[in-house]
Amino acid sequence: MFAGRVTENKGVFDLIEIAKSVQERQPGEVKWDVCGTGPDFDELRRRRDEAKLQDVVELHGHVLPPQMSEIIARNHAAIVPTKSSFEEGMALSAVEPVLAGRPVVTNSVVPACEVLGDACVKAEVDDVESYVTQVLKLAKFQDEYHSAVSACTRVREPFLNGEMGFAAALKRAFALKTAR
Repeated sequence: MFAGRVTENKGVFDLIEIAKSVQERQPGEVKWDVCGTGPDFDELRRRRDEAKLQDVVELHGHVLPPQMSEIIARNHAAIVPTKSSFEEGMALSAVEPVLAGRPVVTNSVVPACEVLGDACVKAEVDDVESYVTQVLKLAKFQDEYHSAVSACTRVREPFLNGEMGFAAALKRAFALKTAR
């Protein structure tokens, strides 16, 4: 699954190329849920339709949290193919699936990899073929997939105990200010 702003620099057009290549190599093995809206949504739909991937790539548009939870639960992994032209922060689209036990295929532009470790399956930045390789690796090799799922369990604790949340960061910041 992909969840995020539908813009070129988030890698959405690469996503269509990745899905097309995976479908050519392993027909029917991988389905894609794309959640989000943005200025390139209509172009994404056009490219999906042009590639005849309507049965493989479902475009959901904006989804509410309960529906997002359902989509994450039915998917085996997430993909965050952010392009090198975008300065990514801590991508919630990488963290949320990991919290649900779903590994993330992404790249070094996404700083979440540094925190999420082996729950991230790294592809090369701006390299469709590298993404295809990583997606197929997770789809074909159960040991690789289960290893990444296990890593999700190991890295999620700091997110669940509140130490890395916004509220905790504000408390630390105010504690430093009042300590001076």
